Amino acid sequence: GIHQDADNPAFVVVGDLGDAWSFPKLNHAFRLLLEKNVGFIALGKSRYWRAADGLRLDSGPFVTALEFATGRYALVMGKPERAFFEQAIGMLGLAPERIAMIGDDIDVDVAGARNAGMLGALVKTGKFRPEDLAKGIWPDYVFNSLADVRDL
Repeated sequence: GIHQDADNPAFVVVGDLGDAWSFPKLNHAFRLLLEKNVGFIALGKSRYWRAADGLRLDSGPFVTALEFATGRYALVMGKPERAFFEQAIGMLGLAPERIAMIGDDIDVDVAGARNAGMLGALVKTGKFRPEDLAKGIWPDYVFNSLADVRDL
């Protein structure tokens, strides 16, 4: 197995900690990356998400802060990386153009899928904001809600 030691890890892995993010945790990760040169993995790079009480920062801003501060770049294991979508394509065993990613994030879901050759569909729920449609990313489909997807 992997030996786990918070002071001498092999990697810093950044995922969503919700309300548990703190300056001491972020600074600890910064020091490990800069001073101990450990590996750097991000589970995704989404900017924000919608909770019951409104928009909240996701892990992407914390990954970006660490990248900026250390001059190092994380290996991103999730969206919007092409490899993430290619793994899904491989699991489905279909041509990418026959697969649609449906999500509420035009940057991460739609652009990520399109970059991998898939269809990208935007649903106007969750964290969707009208200005998302002015970013120059053109979804193949736009749905008002997930209920409208069945009409496709």
